[in-house]
Amino acid sequence: MQDGFINRPAVDVHNSQMTDTFVVNAAVIDDTIVRVPTCVIMALTLEDQIAGLSDAIMTISLCGMRSRELHSEATIKQLCKAQDEVYVSSGTTIDGEKYVTGLLFDGHGTDDCVRAIRSHNPPIGELIKTDLDPIMTVHGTLESLKHNISFHSGSTAAYARVSSTSVDCSSVGDSYLYVFVNGKLAWKSTPHTMANPSEVARHSGNRNVSTKADSYIKLLSEDRITQSPDGLRTIFALGGVRLVPSMSLGHRNVTGIAPERFHLDVKPTDFVRVVGMSDGVHDMLYLDGFDDNRMLMTSSAEELVNLAQKRYSQEWTLVHAGRDYPKQRIGPTEWDDCSVFILGH
Repeated sequence: MQDGFINRPAVDVHNSQMTDTFVVNAAVIDDTIVRVPTCVIMALTLEDQIAGLSDAIMTISLCGMRSRELHSEATIKQLCKAQDEVYVSSGTTIDGEKYVTGLLFDGHGTDDCVRAIRSHNPPIGELIKTDLDPIMTVHGTLESLKHNISFHSGSTAAYARVSSTSVDCSSVGDSYLYVFVNGKLAWKSTPHTMANPSEVARHSGNRNVSTKADSYIKLLSEDRITQSPDGLRTIFALGGVRLVPSMSLGHRNVTGIAPERFHLDVKPTDFVRVVGMSDGVHDMLYLDGFDDNRMLMTSSAEELVNLAQKRYSQEWTLVHAGRDYPKQRIGPTEWDDCSVFILGH
């Protein structure tokens, strides 16, 4: 130890309580840290708190308190149109490599697209055991059936597979994927909307595609919301399709498809966690605060879905035009289906 030692707070990953300060300027006397009169108490930033949480997760992992076996889990709650679907597999061997895999769909519009997914041959639960690019396989199936699928029916897709040496992900639409390695965020997907520069570039020059301002519910805290006017809706002239996502399965392929992909090589000693979720869950997470980040990094699929359901049904303070309107609720017609899969250790 040396003078100037910085004492960072310990974090219990199963407890939301955490000190919001740390101490700088301390002296070491006989191996004992002693605060000096000039010590300064500084507030921890969210980044500091998450870094402390990451360190705690890694410490627990290294102490052998978490399983070295890869596992998969999934939970779904149909709170609106019953158009979410989620599939996982474990113990799958592809080309000699053992994987756990997950694939979720978040349907929108009419039910044609999600019905075709649910009746896919082979079933999606079997497809992800052997197919290294199941989103494109499903896309091909939907293309072959597209005259039976309305212009106004589609679905997002989020896929991941994890082995002891690699992580692979792909996504279409505005569902979400988060990849954590040793307690730190390694990658997260970028929703395919017209707020995404790559989507603006992809549709550049296409006169059949335009955008329109839209509003959406935005969390300001765990109990405060507002109606943000910053959203964008994508309008496809062909078929008169109006969507929040600018890329989607279905819709007779009017959006086109170019999945976002991610690959990461990992070590067998690394601890990996991949979280896939529909926007019904993600929209109810307040990731500008510590508690929801802790849940994203440590909680089960069921706990994340239950949190989203609780948020939809709770009382909120609505912030509008600079005024607070307490005891407001999100109307049931504004709720969304919720699905989550988790892969890793």
